[in-house]
Amino acid sequence: MDVFKKNGYRRHQGIKAFKKAENPKNKQPMEDCAGKVHLPYILGTIDKISYILKKNIKTSFKPMNTINRCLKSIKDPIDPKYHKGVYLVPCSCGKTYIRETGRSISTRIQEHVADIKHNHSKTSALAEHSSKTNHHICIENSSVVSKIDHYHHRKFREGVEIGKNPDNLNRDNGWKISDNWIPTLTSDSTFS
Repeated sequence: MDVFKKNGYRRHQGIKAFKKAENPKNKQPMEDCAGKVHLPYILGTIDKISYILKKNIKTSFKPMNTINRCLKSIKDPIDPKYHKGVYLVPCSCGKTYIRETGRSISTRIQEHVADIKHNHSKTSALAEHSSKTNHHICIENSSVVSKIDHYHHRKFREGVEIGKNPDNLNRDNGWKISDNWIPTLTSDSTFS
């Protein structure tokens, strides 16, 4: 009864709820019901809905807010750059380099830094662009486009992002995305 009182119910409402739950004629076998539905409890509204549904559909209620939803996660947030996925590295000229990696994105970005520093233009498109144009590669502004573990999903997302940013520093265009997907993938840019 204390729980009912603390939640704003009167004593007689709590007693009525207990009696109704104990009454065997109110319990329907599951075979008679067309289905079961879980509804969020909203005082006054949900009672009317459950009354309408009770003939054919068994209803149960769940609270809108639970203690679990109110508490923050106790896990430390992990930087997205420590995952596999698709990443983007901008250049001072406005072009971007978009790639996917099966290793951590931070490791791959550090490899780009080393390639630029040692001018390895054969192994890195960023180092090649930097050495040819003397542009500043903005490694500090690199970002994670998407964290994806599965290889084919990463390759597909890389192709989508390259298609959305046709003015890029990539040596290839990644996977070719079918023209049928263009309307669903982008609304403001087109694939070339």
